[in-house]
Amino acid sequence: KTYSQIKNALLSLDGVKDRTSWDFESFNKGRLQCAKLNFKGKTLAIYVNLDPNEYSVSKYHHQDVSSSAKYASVPMMIKIKSERAVKYALELIDELAKKHDLEKGSAQNVDYYPETKTNEELMAEGLIKAKKGSFMKK
Repeated sequence: KTYSQIKNALLSLDGVKDRTSWDFESFNKGRLQCAKLNFKGKTLAIYVNLDPNEYSVSKYHHQDVSSSAKYASVPMMIKIKSERAVKYALELIDELAKKHDLEKGSAQNVDYYPETKTNEELMAEGLIKAKKGSFMKK
């Protein structure tokens, strides 16, 4: 539910498209990287293309991750652990739209919750990789 809310809000911005990689899902409008979604363990994290120094740490509880080359273009990171954090993430997506002159279109209502599959099924589809010493014993 949380992931779907945030992804739908990002995709409602005019011209923003998503791309999935092994590490994260990125949201871009042309060459402008708007945001990234990533899971850190079981916690959803959103990285936004906003200056973290312009926002109150006491409100958003964000981190500046600009020192990492992977997140240099999206330096403001917020962990989504509650409904309030979802509300703040949606506020920041609105701020992102204002800052980069992105038109807010009609919000989609797509549920991105995946169907349940076994690890073997996921590996056969190429969605996960087995690491040495992992659950796939020979």
